Amino acid sequence: MSNKRDPLGRNIKVPDDSEIVKQVPYSWLWSSLPWLIVLLALYAFGVIEEITGAVVILVVVLPRYLETKRTFYAISKNSLVYQRGGLFGSQRFLFPFSNIRDVKVRDGILGRPLGYQSVDVYLDKGTVATLNYISPDSNAFDLINKGINEFSSEEEIIDEHEYICPKCKFKVEEDQKFCPECGVNFSSEEEIIDEDIDEDICPDPECKFKVKEDQKFCPECGADLNR
Repeated sequence: MSNKRDPLGRNIKVPDDSEIVKQVPYSWLWSSLPWLIVLLALYAFGVIEEITGAVVILVVVLPRYLETKRTFYAISKNSLVYQRGGLFGSQRFLFPFSNIRDVKVRDGILGRPLGYQSVDVYLDKGTVATLNYISPDSNAFDLINKGINEFSSEEEIIDEHEYICPKCKFKVEEDQKFCPECGVNFSSEEEIIDEDIDEDICPDPECKFKVKEDQKFCPECGADLNR
């Protein structure tokens, strides 16, 4: 996100490996359509004059046209940069994939016939950033979804390297010498593991090999352990 000293996000740079996704060319017209219909109805019923209607249309359409021209979405390997255009400039927001939990596509009521869709990006704080008026042929959804999945895979790899106490199964740090939960000394870890395994002795008097409780035959001499 843009910080307090830079509310417009001017310090947020677009990564070189980003794919730029823009709104469809006539998105300014689609967003102005409800207003235009109302104004045409008022003009048709003589509520407003032609010149007044033209001025109102200009006030309604111009900001949306500039917004469309200045808005884009930059999707890189690690993040989404959202540039939202406006009448007097633009504002940027940075959304790392580590802060994105899900992404979904919406066609909307007129999306399919008019050739656009919206991509909703769900953030970890419960908010939603919507990429409006995206072409159905755009790969914005696929790129963001791929970024989320790749970040999740990296998290799983990190989890695989977590250290677990062999006695109480508490998560511990790599450099800890004693378990903070049960106090076991990790220098005697092998002895603890051996104690946790239920073992028995082969009944053959000449073997006496240590066997596990669930084994049916001695792995050393082949004696039947169930007799």
